[in-house]
Amino acid sequence: RNLVLGGGALEITPYVQPTVVIGDNTLVVLGLGVDLTIRGIPDIRVDWGAGDIDGFSGSLYWRR
Repeated sequence: RNLVLGGGALEITPYVQPTVVIGDNTLVVLGLGVDLTIRGIPDIRVDWGAGDIDGFSGSLYWRR
């Protein structure tokens, strides 16, 4: 579900991403994140993972 603020100038989209990595040791991670879309600049994605692999990431991307 998107949260639209400022007449569409800012969109916030939260998401949950469960991940399983199968190998010699099976790893299970639950990722929580937010996509921020601000009109006129690249989208910003912020992620945080918890479980067998802990971490934080951020990225910028252009939507086509």
